[in-house]
Amino acid sequence: MAELEKVKVDVLDLKLGLYVSALDRPWSQTSFPLQGFQIRSHRELSALKAVCQYVYIDSKKSNFESDDARQKILNSGSADKRDSNKIRRSTKALDIDHEYYGFNNNIPSSAQYQRTKEDLERVSSSIKSIYSQLRAGSEIDEAQLNQASAILTDAIVKMPTAAFWTALLQEHDDRIYNHGLRAATWALLCGRHIGLEVLQLKRLAQGILLKDVYRLSGKFSAQTKVDPVLTSVSLLRESNAHPKVIAIVKYHRERFNGSGKPFGLLGEKIPFLARIASIATAYDLALYPLKNQNHGGAKSPSQAAKVLYNQKGKAFQEELVVEFIEAIGLYPLGTRVTLSSGETGIVIKNNPNRRLKPEIMVIKDANGSDLDEPRTVNLSAQEGLSITNDLPSVNSDAELQGVFENAVLSLASNDDKGSGGFIKRLFRTPTTAMA
Repeated sequence: MAELEKVKVDVLDLKLGLYVSALDRPWSQTSFPLQGFQIRSHRELSALKAVCQYVYIDSKKSNFESDDARQKILNSGSADKRDSNKIRRSTKALDIDHEYYGFNNNIPSSAQYQRTKEDLERVSSSIKSIYSQLRAGSEIDEAQLNQASAILTDAIVKMPTAAFWTALLQEHDDRIYNHGLRAATWALLCGRHIGLEVLQLKRLAQGILLKDVYRLSGKFSAQTKVDPVLTSVSLLRESNAHPKVIAIVKYHRERFNGSGKPFGLLGEKIPFLARIASIATAYDLALYPLKNQNHGGAKSPSQAAKVLYNQKGKAFQEELVVEFIEAIGLYPLGTRVTLSSGETGIVIKNNPNRRLKPEIMVIKDANGSDLDEPRTVNLSAQEGLSITNDLPSVNSDAELQGVFENAVLSLASNDDKGSGGFIKRLFRTPTTAMA
């Protein structure tokens, strides 16, 4: 049987010496100067993996390491190694220390909440400034970036509840720094939970805050098929960003089973912090989908957690998904829920031993009417009462966002006003707003 000259090969199977005769897209959509070339460097290999899923090689013009290597390539045919449903198991245990920071589920005082809110507003302002620097072609102000990540990390380590509430109240729009700040918060909460050291947490925050800087560059265009990750990496290298931060950006779209982009890395070959960044990004996009992108409608926290859980061992490392959900909670603080009694409430405190049974502030009766005196219910102590449903975040509704923030301040208050009457007044909103 005659040997085929033109063979379709997955880019994950490419080797030095192979002659690429055609791509899975027009040559004009790539940066390759020649329409047909022999792969002579690892840089060329990486470039092909970044823009293509498969290529066609000319077996007559290719140099193979051996006859076995030749046969392996010819037999690979059109086999696609980027199967998104393929299951990948971990090959080594995670290095986790849940006691490193200790569990902190305390409701912060109003002063602590306000201070955390002001700190995160400073972080947001700094990130906006850094993005402006990048847009203007300047180098990153490393001192400013370090200060911003230090403030965010300190808030998560010392007062995770206040930081969580503040993240929930971040603006919901297409500004990449708002998405980045929320995703960084989720990632740091996970990192705190598993005991990452402070420096690792800072690098993790920086990587997530800078992962989408390709949007600032004229070099990127969806029409040219230039990979956004590589555009971000190029920008950050030109701006002298820290190598470990660049690594998070470079690999955060990789998938644990090898189905990701741009390099198709598999399993633990993906840097650990990039694996966390990948999960945190997916979680935030499930809660707050960006406009004009295929993320679907806004999901509730439990639905977002289910998205992650369904991808364990596929897109995401199974053990890390479990740790992330444990850190954030199935029903995170501030989640609006309906109870089996038909009443509506807000999660105000999680129970680490019974995560499906948090403390709830009940604000509406089964008919949807405001309670005269909102009450607190500990579901772990209430047999027969449970959560039947949770709702998407309040910050998808501008009116409810203000209502919720006042509720947070009331919960956080240590003065003698008490939350009952205050919360009652706050939640006298139209029933349709809470539906």
